[in-house]
Amino acid sequence: MKTGFCKRLPIRHGVFLVHGEEPALNGLQARLSGLVDPQRIVMPTIDQTFELTDTARGRSHPPQRPASTGRRSQHLDWHNDVSKLILDINDALTASTDERSRGVLIRRLRRALEENPPAP
Repeated sequence: MKTGFCKRLPIRHGVFLVHGEEPALNGLQARLSGLVDPQRIVMPTIDQTFELTDTARGRSHPPQRPASTGRRSQHLDWHNDVSKLILDINDALTASTDERSRGVLIRRLRRALEENPPAP
């Protein structure tokens, strides 16, 4: 953590942690707390907005859209499912003992896709 980030110290206003899953964000927050005042580390909730100024982190505003709960999302969407599927396919292909078994697996996957085409 003592690379480019330290060149930006001291943090005067705040650090926003906005990208990543909650366990990773919590880990990063813990690592940063030794370098940055924990009060200056912000992990906004979904739809939460902030008014940023040149002198302070700014005020927090409640979410504008009432459909959101304001909590972090724990829902895994289809992108997560596809990523997991691709990793599983790669693992299965890597674990295959030879080219023939890899070819069989690939043909079976193609057949499954052909038998279930996406709806228009």
